[in-house]
Parts: sequence; C-alpha cells; structure tokens
Amino acid sequence: MKRWTVVLLTLALLTSAKPVGAAPTGKQLLRNLLRRDLLRDLALPTRRLKAPRTMHRYTTWERALRELQKGLPAGTHTTARARPGRPPSPETAQRRYGLPRKPEVRETIRLPKGTPVRHGKVLGGRRGVGEIVITGRRVSPEAIRRVTPLLPRKP
Repeated sequence: MKRWTVVLLTLALLTSAKPVGAAPTGKQLLRNLLRRDLLRDLALPTRRLKAPRTMHRYTTWERALRELQKGLPAGTHTTARARPGRPPSPETAQRRYGLPRKPEVRETIRLPKGTPVRHGKVLGGRRGVGEIVITGRRVSPEAIRRVTPLLPRKP
C-alpha cells in the first residue's frame, strides 16, 4: 500500500507542475530572450573596428566597479554609439535597450581601432536600436572613460 502511495504522489508532482498551454512566467520569458540573444550573437559576423569608437554601457554599480578593476569581458553588450547629452532615466534605458533590470550607471567606453566586435540589433528593446558585442579577449579597464550615475525620472 505504501508503495502505491509513493508512486501516486510522484505522478501527481510531475504532472501538476504546469498545465499545457499556460503562459510562461517572467523568468521563463527572460531566459528565452537571453537564449535568443546568445544564439543571434553567435550567428553575427565578427569584424574589427576600422577606427576608435566611443559607446555607452548601462549596468549596475557593482558590475561597473568590477569592470573598472578587471576590464570588460568578451561578450559584453554596449550601445552602437555614444550620443552626447544627459543620460536617459533608468526606465527609458531599460525600455530602449531591452535590459533585464533597471541600470544604475552609464559607462562611457572608448574601444581602440582593431577591436573585434559584432554589430547587431537590440532584442527586446525599441525597434531599430543597434548594439555592439565585444568579442575576442577582455578589454582593458583603461577603455572605461567615465561612469555616470543614472537619476530616476522626477514625478
């Protein structure tokens, strides 16, 4: 009798996880988006920059401090170009670039000529917005020119 109870409980747990056709949760959507982004990045051709380029990267304080010490790892996503002017609010940056969480800072990065990169479009962000993915090896911390805190939008 106990054996059947264990079998029935196991079957109940395995089948009651989620009904077929149910909407995916937020974590599943994020996981799917990040998987699509990685697969798309790997399909893009790698090119070397023909001239030095300045771009922005939106991230958290902790990651910015780590990158100031160790540099930017391969696979880092940045904007296509650095635009002059005041940085956007965290909400606007998240919406425009399809970021998984609200950024806290904007890094200004200057990549040297010859850096291998992949050019693509942002997934999950505003249509037509471009991005650059740094490939190859880690970029030195000297490439980070400035870290600017992002201020929340005033109500």
